[in-house]
Amino acid sequence: MRSFVPRSPALLVAVLAAGLAVACGRNDSPTERRYAEHCAACHSTGASGAPRRGDAAAWAPLRERGIPSLLESVKRGTPAMPAKGRCERCTDEELQALIRLMSE
Repeated sequence: MRSFVPRSPALLVAVLAAGLAVACGRNDSPTERRYAEHCAACHSTGASGAPRRGDAAAWAPLRERGIPSLLESVKRGTPAMPAKGRCERCTDEELQALIRLMSE
């Protein structure tokens, strides 16, 4: 299994904060836990050009493509994001819930 080592201080802080939030039980729902574990490092900071969670303007053009299209992009990965955001165990339903969580 490959480990993920953040290369920037901001990304390291985001990863540590996400891990702390999970460890403290702050994220109660399974979707929030998955977000903290796999998505927050980039989608809470905008690292590598990731649209930030809740940024309606950044997500608008993506949402226009529709959830099925976004799901396929997430599953394949993008130039800046690994396939499934490294959430190999995530089901299509979980990935769709994560897309909705971040884009709304």
